[in-house]
Amino acid sequence: MDRHVDYSIVITTHNRLRLLKRAVESALSQTVTCEVVVADDYSTDGTREYCAGLGESIVYHRNQRAQGRASNLNGAVEAAKGDWIKLLDDDDYMAPNCIEEMAKAIARHPQAVICSGRAIQVDTNEKEISRDLPAGPGIAFYIPKEEIYYAMFMEAVPLRLGPSAVRREAFIKSGGFNTSFDKVLPLEEVVVFIEMARFGDIIFINRSVVYVTIWSGNLHKKHSIDYRLQRNICIKEKLSALLKAESRKYAPDLRDMVYYLRLHWGIAAIREGKFFEGIRVFFSAIWSYRAWALLIKIFLMKRRNYENPHLHKIILY
Repeated sequence: MDRHVDYSIVITTHNRLRLLKRAVESALSQTVTCEVVVADDYSTDGTREYCAGLGESIVYHRNQRAQGRASNLNGAVEAAKGDWIKLLDDDDYMAPNCIEEMAKAIARHPQAVICSGRAIQVDTNEKEISRDLPAGPGIAFYIPKEEIYYAMFMEAVPLRLGPSAVRREAFIKSGGFNTSFDKVLPLEEVVVFIEMARFGDIIFINRSVVYVTIWSGNLHKKHSIDYRLQRNICIKEKLSALLKAESRKYAPDLRDMVYYLRLHWGIAAIREGKFFEGIRVFFSAIWSYRAWALLIKIFLMKRRNYENPHLHKIILY
């Protein structure tokens, strides 16, 4: 009979053995006992031999052919036995108390389906670049299911896959990652969170639990600003349609949100050195005073920890 497992750490990998070793070490060094699953997307660099050498300390799941990250992530969750799954990319690694912190918060609020925390961004030499700021009150808080779409629409919490754990049952019910995308980009991660939010609340922990590696040739940045802008607009449209009646009273008009996104991505393009592309996008919304007001409001919420009076963040401890 299979032993019941509360938490599984699932590490997805493909031909990055050196980085994988660091991720596995961080998983095996957790202060609470967890199942550790390595989901190998048909690596050819010695990953299989390394994992075999770890014996029963990990569960090794290997695809029979390279399937792409989305399929590998979905298969990894299926292979894990934990009620909660901490997904970890092979180039990221966890603080030793990551699962302990999450377990403590989840025990206080078992209705949650997502538990997220703060991340520390590091370069390829593990030197700290930046770290997430606190996202709300207390050490840990939760946002009720009824208000999650409003929180995401207003970008009130930094929901990302790297610092998050998900309830396995809710992830599977949501349909997981869209396998039509070979690569899972940050915007695709948000779609999964949107679908999972139908099943429960979101917990956020104001402690740094994961180290996320920032690469100079970041895949997300290789896509055009227009692509990223349009994906972001599609997500905002989806969220806008899901807003509860009470939240809709306080939410900005979708048209104003689109203009805000144009300002945001125009600035992002200029900062990335894509000057002419950025100017074109930026000037398409420059005369919208509501977009400027939104830009300032969201900036203050993210950078100065200003609270949105229409969003309830309920302190757990």
